Amino acid sequence: MTKYLVALIGLSGVAAGLYLLRRPSMPADNSTESLLVDLMLVLLFGLQHSGLAGRVSRAVFVVTSGLGLVLISMLWRDSGPILWSLPFWLSASLALFGSIVTAIAAFSLNALQLLGLRDEPANAAFREPILHRYVRHPIYAGSILVFFAVPLMTADRMLFAVGMTIYILIGIQFEERKLARLLGPVYSDYRRRVPMLLPWP
Repeated sequence: MTKYLVALIGLSGVAAGLYLLRRPSMPADNSTESLLVDLMLVLLFGLQHSGLAGRVSRAVFVVTSGLGLVLISMLWRDSGPILWSLPFWLSASLALFGSIVTAIAAFSLNALQLLGLRDEPANAAFREPILHRYVRHPIYAGSILVFFAVPLMTADRMLFAVGMTIYILIGIQFEERKLARLLGPVYSDYRRRVPMLLPWP
């Protein structure tokens, strides 16, 4: 029962993150103040996420990350100006494609482990699931696409998209160093053969 509660909180966090990508209500408030609040929320999430990664169990990590995203969505402030807008069909298509890429990649790596529902084997062998043959980090690639596929890109949405993308790019460096230490030449060869986020060199 506890594991399913962990998964529910994790999925609630994902839903809260997606809520930030809705069409903003554009309140008439001070944009600078709102952006500073939003920036602090993104930085707080990054510190919490990085500080706990690898230091606590997967279940605790999923719960805290989910709650962090829920907190961001509750305190986030919409603000202008409008940077660009996309037709709904294009925004929805890009977001759907990014979501499908993320979901396929997650399930190919074992989504139950990612959600903390199943323990990761101690000596898991290195695998190259279908999407990982084209990019090393398809989950991140799909997520970044979703971040930018908003119908109305405002200053605060750009801050969220850019902030989370920078965090992902920094996180990839640490993740790949860890994998290189654990897997040695196998992962070094994989890095040489397969691009990081885009399916071309």
